[in-house]
Amino acid sequence: MNFLEGLQPIPVPSGKGKSKSNLKKIKLSIIKETTPVFSYRYLSLDSKEFCYNNPNIDKEDFFKLFEIKKELSRLTFHAIDNDTKYHFHLVQNEKVNSLLVKFKSSIKKEFGPGNYELPDIYQFAVYSGTGEDKAPRVFGFIGTKGIFNIVWLDLYHKVYPATAKRTK
Repeated sequence: MNFLEGLQPIPVPSGKGKSKSNLKKIKLSIIKETTPVFSYRYLSLDSKEFCYNNPNIDKEDFFKLFEIKKELSRLTFHAIDNDTKYHFHLVQNEKVNSLLVKFKSSIKKEFGPGNYELPDIYQFAVYSGTGEDKAPRVFGFIGTKGIFNIVWLDLYHKVYPATAKRTK
């Protein structure tokens, strides 16, 4: 079975003599001195609101997206996490917004059949509001070796808005 890039299955006893596969979650503390590498393997392209082929995304948004990824790729995860400019953090509370449930569902489609725990979801800012309503956030998950698997682009900061309680 082909698991997520950089993630390996680990057996977890089910209590009934069988085991189920789980994906190993990557703790930020383990890779804190690593610089991120961006992967598009799980990029969402189904023409929905949080996908990269959303018609509301313009060339300036894409330019800023590449600009911030270039900047982030020169920093360690520790530096990114400690600089509020990037709004980089773990997104844990699914009750905050039902869109997070959809996010995890869209990732699970890529995993294929099996019983396993989904990886933790992180976000970072592309830029903050510029007078219009846009304040794009990139959502994805971290694999081993600092691979940040990009999944969604939240152009209007709806998935995990600033008013939500932040967790690290």
